[in-house]
Amino acid sequence: MNLELSGKGYEFSENQKNLWLIGNRNLNIFFNEVVLQFSDKVKSDALMNSLRKLLEENEVLRARVLNHENYKYPLQKIEGVKIEIYESADPEYNRTYNPENDSPIRFKIVKKDNFIDELHVKIYSLWADSFSIVNFTNQLSSLLENKKEEEKEKIEYTKFCAWQNELLKEEDEEAKLYWNSKKYNFNQKVYPFINKKNDDFAVEKIKLVGISGRKYEDLKGLAEKNNSSIENFLFYKWSEYLKLFKKQELTIGYIPFYRNYEELKNTLGYVNKTVPITCFKSEDGVHNEGVKNLINEVKEVKEWYDFFTLNREIQSNNSKAKIFKYCFEYIELDKAEKLVVKDFSSIQDPFKLKFSCVNYGDRIELELYFNVGKISEKDSEVIISQTKGYFQNLEKELVITDVENEIINKVNKTSKEFIADKNVMNLIEERTQEYPNEVALRVEENNISYKELEEKVNRLANYLINKKEVVPGNGVAILMKPSEWSIISALAVLKVGAYYVPIDESYPKDRVNYILNDVQCELLISCDEVVDKFEFENINILIPNKIQDYDNNSAYSINVIKEDSIAYCIYTSGSTGKPKGCLVSHKNLYNYINWANEFYFPNDNFGNFGFVTSMSFDLTITSVFTPLTRGKRITIFNEESIVNTIKKAFTDPNIDSLKLTPAHLILLDEFNLESTPIKKIICGGEQLKPNHIDVVKKISNTIQLYNEYGPTETTVGCVAKKIDLESKEKILIGKPIANTQVTILNEEGERCPIGVSGEILISGNGVAQGYLNNDELTSEKFIKSNFSEEEKSYKSGDIGRWLSNGEIEYLGRVDNQVKVNGYRIELQEIENLLNKGENINEAVVLVKQNNNLEKEIIAFIKTEEELSENELRGFLENSLPEYMIPNLFIKVENFPLTINGKIDTIKLLSTTSENIITSSMYVAPSDEIEEKLVEIWENILKREKIGVEDDFFSIGGDSIKAVRIVSEIQQQFNAKVDLIVLFQEPTIKGLAEMVKNELWHEVEENKNEIVDKTVI
Repeated sequence: MNLELSGKGYEFSENQKNLWLIGNRNLNIFFNEVVLQFSDKVKSDALMNSLRKLLEENEVLRARVLNHENYKYPLQKIEGVKIEIYESADPEYNRTYNPENDSPIRFKIVKKDNFIDELHVKIYSLWADSFSIVNFTNQLSSLLENKKEEEKEKIEYTKFCAWQNELLKEEDEEAKLYWNSKKYNFNQKVYPFINKKNDDFAVEKIKLVGISGRKYEDLKGLAEKNNSSIENFLFYKWSEYLKLFKKQELTIGYIPFYRNYEELKNTLGYVNKTVPITCFKSEDGVHNEGVKNLINEVKEVKEWYDFFTLNREIQSNNSKAKIFKYCFEYIELDKAEKLVVKDFSSIQDPFKLKFSCVNYGDRIELELYFNVGKISEKDSEVIISQTKGYFQNLEKELVITDVENEIINKVNKTSKEFIADKNVMNLIEERTQEYPNEVALRVEENNISYKELEEKVNRLANYLINKKEVVPGNGVAILMKPSEWSIISALAVLKVGAYYVPIDESYPKDRVNYILNDVQCELLISCDEVVDKFEFENINILIPNKIQDYDNNSAYSINVIKEDSIAYCIYTSGSTGKPKGCLVSHKNLYNYINWANEFYFPNDNFGNFGFVTSMSFDLTITSVFTPLTRGKRITIFNEESIVNTIKKAFTDPNIDSLKLTPAHLILLDEFNLESTPIKKIICGGEQLKPNHIDVVKKISNTIQLYNEYGPTETTVGCVAKKIDLESKEKILIGKPIANTQVTILNEEGERCPIGVSGEILISGNGVAQGYLNNDELTSEKFIKSNFSEEEKSYKSGDIGRWLSNGEIEYLGRVDNQVKVNGYRIELQEIENLLNKGENINEAVVLVKQNNNLEKEIIAFIKTEEELSENELRGFLENSLPEYMIPNLFIKVENFPLTINGKIDTIKLLSTTSENIITSSMYVAPSDEIEEKLVEIWENILKREKIGVEDDFFSIGGDSIKAVRIVSEIQQQFNAKVDLIVLFQEPTIKGLAEMVKNELWHEVEENKNEIVDKTVI
């Protein structure tokens, strides 16, 4: 072993090289510290002599860094004894560490009655691990007690460095195969809390729980019950806590507290290293199996421990991360007669969060280390309260703490008194009296004032009552394009106390007829061009602009409208294939409109809307009723195309506000607008993504953009937030609106702690009456919640989670949570990640069943660039486990939209295979064996044109498909091929060579067998 290089110094160990690299040479923050209290009186002279002896016997405590221009990493040199010892008040103890000049170890003494009461020992992590601190303490105790013990075998650290470097140069093939086969995810983001963007590594340690006495015995009993040590049981509980936030397997950095070899047991130095442990998601409540899996994983990793190097493994896993984000350590301290360990701290590597268990012999202290540069103060407050509660009772699951209750309850205190005994029609009437001559509706160049609008509405209302015998509580269908008459008709229906049923004119005939029959509608308000498309039977059709016998009386007193009477019934898609009609009351509508007017237009003069979307889409409620209840105007377009309508809306100086879906925003990219008069955009209907915000910013960075969330069943919107266009944080849906409460429930119907995802349950004044003629579905979706005083709450079917700032993050649909090969996968997570990718305009991720009835994940990518499959997979592999990588990537020019402006997933899934994004280069098979292998791969992977140099695991292969591939090869070629071969040679080219070799060996064996028989 080459101990000394060029007569200058000794080579760093692999551990030191890693720390030097990832610590960016700022090694002051990486140290181990112990606080020792003396049980007997100790004088300064006795202590100094013992410390001097210790430094003499352990050369690593006298080491310095030696920078050498010929080497990538510095060397280490050993110098003479220098004891840095400081009084308790001396700030020099905490001065910045300079590894070239300063001693690796520092001491601080606390005196009591002229004797030393406490000794603080700090050893920087470049030279020592936590196990070294225990060795140091034991050696110091022996010296102070003047024990004459047998000479213990001890290898100096410089010799260990040389041995480790030699070992890793040998490149053990079996070890390399083991570590490369592991699919670790070093870049996982487990905690959903808002991250600070500070790159500095600064640590704060929090003491969570002390376990002693009876509780210590209970912990031992729990561990034994699960056939585990205390260490492994606490490790398992920590992993289960983390997996509450990300319900999938997890990579945790494990800092072992032991020496792998007896010869190193007494060595001081940076010997132990942090290694990755895969913590699999156990079935709910099956702790025994989860602990067993963890124990097996730890045992397996320890077998290959010597050959793990963090930087190499990160490179082989295509990860840009330099650290383990989440770590676990268990430290076991020895009892000494003269020394009592009061406190122990260890910061060996960078991390985001570390759970530390220190066993002091008579108690275990559970502690949490934070990287305060990455976790905000509010987040850390929540995490501390959660972990304290979780580890105080190890037999119970995580429950909501007082800290979390305070945050959630404060956000849900949304009580707001709006003027009683009123409805939106009263508000419009008041604005008419206030602004009779102001423009209410603008159609092309024609203006309709508030007074004129009232007259038209009143005449139609009178006609509905007198000629069509419409009475309060009737449902009246409105089937027409967006126009002044669609608005007039809706207002007239409301005025007579009936409710309107908007139907989009582009609906197919069967759907229209189903709605009319379901409502038992006796009157349909429409227009000539729409009626001509349909053949209606047994229904009274009214075309309001053609009525000849209008009553000249333009006066009308609004009927007394009860707040629980229905205002409108909007039909949305139903899981049975038939649409369902959602009944929204006047109370619901009045609450939303009052809130919207105050939230979106608090103290400004904006609010002149464009009438862009269909009346059958509840998004349009905002565009119609907020301007008319504020004395503002609505501009109506006579355009056939939604694209042209939106383009006109963004260039019309009479419009300053729009309500759109995110998919509508993407259209702005096609318009090449340099500016716009639009000042406010309210987005709803779909999830708002970063690329949508980018499109808005291109036109104007002064537009006020709002994100509004809400199912139709909760009256347009129930949670909202103003978006900061410059923020790089995740896009949230915000907080509950006025008189609305949100609860997030897990699958057992219990409230989810902050950060844990569950189904969004909505209560309050916006919750609709239910579904028309569908009591079964109404009772299923509109429930009495144990967590709300309201009579009913709506189960949204949407997944979300609270964050520590009291806002809600939307995570997708319950039915978007799919299981593929036994893994539960949130498609939204894959989608969100792709939408952050370079050169990706927008991505949508769906699941489709292939011909073998297997579920495949498909990513649809909108991009102007030529992206390769390898690029996309490489990008995703930085953050996602293998089983979440899409099987296919398909390029699209534009996403097809439904009439409501949402992405049409059915059309999207029918996209042809010609648009599949493949590897950057296709290499055709060159012989019969390669051709046969291509055929096997294409059949099993359901892919076309697979090249012989394509990587199996990069084109949709996984361990299950690998088994099928190998089985097929064995049958087709009658050759013995092991499964591991496909992991070693994941290309057809490499696999073909293995098959050829196997066939050649079989031929040779057959020849030998014939020769043997001939001799016999």
